[in-house]
Amino acid sequence: MTTNQMAHKLSRWALAAAAAAVMWMPSAASAQQYELSIGSTTRYMGSDSVDALTADDSMGMFSIAAGFHLNQVHLPLFDLLADVSLDTGTFGGTTFQRIHSESRVTTGMVGARLRWTVSPRGSFYGRAMLGASRVSLSLEDLASAAALGDAGWSASTYLGGGVELLPARMVRNGRERFSLGVRLEGGYFATTRVKMRAVATDDMGADVIRLPTTMASLGSLDPSGWSLRFAVVARF
Repeated sequence: MTTNQMAHKLSRWALAAAAAAVMWMPSAASAQQYELSIGSTTRYMGSDSVDALTADDSMGMFSIAAGFHLNQVHLPLFDLLADVSLDTGTFGGTTFQRIHSESRVTTGMVGARLRWTVSPRGSFYGRAMLGASRVSLSLEDLASAAALGDAGWSASTYLGGGVELLPARMVRNGRERFSLGVRLEGGYFATTRVKMRAVATDDMGADVIRLPTTMASLGSLDPSGWSLRFAVVARF
């Protein structure tokens, strides 16, 4: 193959790639600037700090998130969005047939998302988030009704990506005004360990005699792990 033939072939490939990129762009201009999603997240915690508190190391969470399209930022092939999210969930169990534990993790985060729209009804995206988590732990002796617990805060990060399908769309005057669909996302959530101490709670009965005590360490709790999220999303 001569140099001219190779250059001609490469130019044809470049033109074909440019034509494909144009064909995959949305056919209607979008007037949607806001997003709201509600769904559920399953987090698979890999830390040994939760082994004594739950049998399967997983936690179900309720998730709500909002997004804002940054129209001022123009990127080739991508849209840039600002995100805010709130997730909360619990996990627990009973050990030694008498010690019941329950832990709650509530996480608030802000971040950015890059979205690649491949068709009017579908897109891929990746997101990076930063925030804080409140982790609480309660322990109850089922035999004596004695209850201990503690709570703390930790810095949290999240990195993930997913796919978004929007089968329901409302187009008016050639512009998308409203879309409704689903979102499937996977990612990794990381947080710093939260140190827990044995602190008597107010859940003890009135007939329980309180004795002077000192706070003892319960170790640290790390709810980091891989997560899978399914949500219903609306753009408007």
